[in-house]
Amino acid sequence: AYAYRRKATQGGMSMQAQQARLPYLGAYIKTYIPFNLSSGGWSRGVIPQLSISAGNDVYGFYNTDKKFIGQNYMSRLSMSLRAYTMLRTPGSCVYPKWGIGAELGWSMRPSMTDVFTSNAHAFVYAYVPGILPEHGIRLSGVFAGSPSGAIFAQETVNTAPRGFTGAAAILGAYPSRNKFTFDYAMPFASIEWSGLSPVAYVRNLELDLHGDYSFFSTAASAGNLFSVGADFCVKLGNILWLPFDTKLGVSYNYNGGSAFEKVVERTGDGHHSVGVVFSIAM
Repeated sequence: AYAYRRKATQGGMSMQAQQARLPYLGAYIKTYIPFNLSSGGWSRGVIPQLSISAGNDVYGFYNTDKKFIGQNYMSRLSMSLRAYTMLRTPGSCVYPKWGIGAELGWSMRPSMTDVFTSNAHAFVYAYVPGILPEHGIRLSGVFAGSPSGAIFAQETVNTAPRGFTGAAAILGAYPSRNKFTFDYAMPFASIEWSGLSPVAYVRNLELDLHGDYSFFSTAASAGNLFSVGADFCVKLGNILWLPFDTKLGVSYNYNGGSAFEKVVERTGDGHHSVGVVFSIAM
């Protein structure tokens, strides 16, 4: 476990962490109610959600003479409400033909809102058809903000473009953060190969062309980051005898933006990013 305290530095404040002798113990609970309103080939629903996380990490409070006053445990409370309506996804497609959804959320650290910023976010997404019947387009936007004027910022919604590994924490320092994404998914080459059975059954290949753009600002400055790239995947009907659709592949992104050099200095991210895609739909 860690004990945190703030420390005055030249031009501002920093967070100082000291490892405690106790092992870290934490708990997380999430509860939600999926109201299913589907009918006539359309999937519709409303989902309120509440989550609480707590552990024995602590934040210590000190007065101006650096004398210890008290401490609080580093807990977090999050709540959100999501609603959606969309056509059911055909087996030959990646996305529904048509659909739209939205979410409103709030996150905070109880009893420490003057130290750590509370965060609000709005998330919208939509599906529209592509050029060919099997193709699909997914559009999304995330709008996040930190309305409380606390000392330290904490990002709870990732507003960094794909391809940036450490930028999310940096963007959390901006009171206003936005991200827009575009995905064009193209399944092709219906292979239907059982040569690896029963370990895996190869169904087809997929190509997903995507682009992300993030814009963030304070009262005095603003910046942006972007990435463009593609995911190339093999879609499996099962893997290791588990009967679930699985994707294996590689992802490439080219990164840039007006704040790119500043991010590189702190994260080491480069213009080119290559990663592995692995997902199981259960």
